[in-house]
Amino acid sequence: MLIPLPNKPLDLQPRATDIIVATYRKCGTTWMLQIAHQLRTRGSMDFADISQVIPWLEVCSQIGREVDVDQVANPRVFKSHLPWEALPAGGKFICVLRDPGDALVSLYHFFNGAALPLDCFDLDTFARLMFLVPDPSHGFYWHHVRSFWSRRHDPNVLLCCYEDMKRDLPSEVRRVASFMGLAGDEERIAIATEHASFAFMKQHKAKFDELAPSLALRKLRGLSVDGWKDKVRSGRTGDSLTALSPALRTELRDAWQREIAEPLGIGSYEELRERLRSEQPGAGSTPLPRE
Repeated sequence: MLIPLPNKPLDLQPRATDIIVATYRKCGTTWMLQIAHQLRTRGSMDFADISQVIPWLEVCSQIGREVDVDQVANPRVFKSHLPWEALPAGGKFICVLRDPGDALVSLYHFFNGAALPLDCFDLDTFARLMFLVPDPSHGFYWHHVRSFWSRRHDPNVLLCCYEDMKRDLPSEVRRVASFMGLAGDEERIAIATEHASFAFMKQHKAKFDELAPSLALRKLRGLSVDGWKDKVRSGRTGDSLTALSPALRTELRDAWQREIAEPLGIGSYEELRERLRSEQPGAGSTPLPRE
């Protein structure tokens, strides 16, 4: 079910108001899509599956869905897992960043038994085959971070951190509302915040499975349609502290040093969060805990 990254421009001419939520896999994509949709509709849950109201850019052409058409509300919102340079120019972009270890654990649990045969890899093997190295079938975490970090000062780019969304969701929803041109409507923001809570999304988890595009792609590739996973799993942060072996934690630190620290001068993910907080007004308004 792994989807190759497109090597040609996507069939979309973004409008100036369009919002493209472009995150690496399992870094809060569905969560941010829900925030954006709730903000633009003032809380509508009138959809069977969120993919019906927010197209997934990489998938539309493969399942015969038109992309560049009006949506149920404005601004239009799109989903993508592509890095900056692979996206169509124009519009606005939201990227959610997440601790690489937590992203890896979530990605493994999601793929295991759904996109991959159940338990065909253990977590360490999965990490070394599909996370620590570039792979055209699903992208590269480190490159995704670099590509959007370099655009963080652009007025049409908003960077958020998954952990800040967990710690202070109302403040992050307010930042997104401002970015979407919907600032000042506190009732709208309050509704969107409630509908983007983990408890609310878990209660309505069937609406976030993206079954239509996912199962269509599996059928196209001759894969079983059984075993698809809920997108709303645990919503936790810090799973990597207990789930990853000491050897794998070392490999992740080495990868961060090689892929992020050396080219960007940012020594850790927590340092990245601190930098973002200092550079983007309102980012992560709740103070970070000190070790």
